[in-house]
Amino acid sequence: MQTSKTVVVITLLPVLLLTGCDISEFMAEDANIIKLTGIVILWFFLPLLAWSYHKFRRPRREAEIHRVFDILRLDKTVREAFDSEDSGTFLSWAVFYTSIVSLISMAVLLFPSELGIVELPAVKVGDTEFPRPGSRLVMGMALLGGYVWGIQHLLARYSRNDLLPVVYYQLSSRMILAGVVSVALYNGYSALIGGSDEAFGMDAWPVIGLLVGMFPQRGLRWLTDRVPFLSPKSESSVIPSPLDLVEGIQSEDILRFNEMGISDCYNLARADYIPLVLRTPYSARELLDWILQAKLCALFTESLPELRQNGVRTALDLKKLTPEDITTMAQGTKLTERGLTQGRELIDRDEEVDRLQAAAAKLSHYLRDKHALDDD
Repeated sequence: MQTSKTVVVITLLPVLLLTGCDISEFMAEDANIIKLTGIVILWFFLPLLAWSYHKFRRPRREAEIHRVFDILRLDKTVREAFDSEDSGTFLSWAVFYTSIVSLISMAVLLFPSELGIVELPAVKVGDTEFPRPGSRLVMGMALLGGYVWGIQHLLARYSRNDLLPVVYYQLSSRMILAGVVSVALYNGYSALIGGSDEAFGMDAWPVIGLLVGMFPQRGLRWLTDRVPFLSPKSESSVIPSPLDLVEGIQSEDILRFNEMGISDCYNLARADYIPLVLRTPYSARELLDWILQAKLCALFTESLPELRQNGVRTALDLKKLTPEDITTMAQGTKLTERGLTQGRELIDRDEEVDRLQAAAAKLSHYLRDKHALDDD
């Protein structure tokens, strides 16, 4: 038994040094060995996934990008501009930084007494202390929730051959945001709701912290909605057109588009097609369908259900409507004939629709012989 403990401690020596714990005490505590083993198992997922991606998945992604270069006949300068962002060096630094953040976060949760931070350092604010007792536990659970969500997100990106260094940095920033938001919620909840927080009780706050860690933006939105100067009023003339209006786009896809600076259908409708093909894991046909849907969403955000019920899913479907089709559709729905005609005219004048179709037709072919490349 003693020998097995020694082997575990030697294996976990980096974590022991990081937490600043007395190694001799850990030799005598089975519970600490179990907790440290759990930390290493959770942490080891980060470098293992990065190594596996760099070794097995990255070559496939590079081959796909080179295929796009060949089909579209992009010159060398363009190739350099869209060179792969997941090189081994960048990915290694990202994994290293995320590992530090993750190990410290789990140590704060599982080894508070050994680190000397049973509670977070408090300051006196009037007659109260901030943060109040229990904040360390709530924050630790939020950090754990952020990490659990993050490894699921990493695995999803790995399966799509899209594990870039920025994904690891996002995991780190998400954990930090989750910790800050959870502490703010725990300490300011009663003041923000204008009453007592006895409805939750201390037993519920660790669970709330875990959920905030998995969905920190929702916790942040709850806070900003209750602080007037943090909730600027939006222009009433601007109709929200979120990306989830596009059929086929899931929450993971929305996060990926946000990385590209695309936050709604208006942005997606005007996005450059070729950069999206090169920098995202989606197929040419899939992106074409989404962009054409986004163009329709940007024109008819509030009327999308009725359009789809009448077989109009994308801007291309709207473009194919005849005057008789428009008249018939206007009679059976709340859509006006004038609005449909104006929308179709806008699509007709949009030369990008034709270019999108031409580019997608080329990229959808996997034959790379001379005839396939020259077939315009």
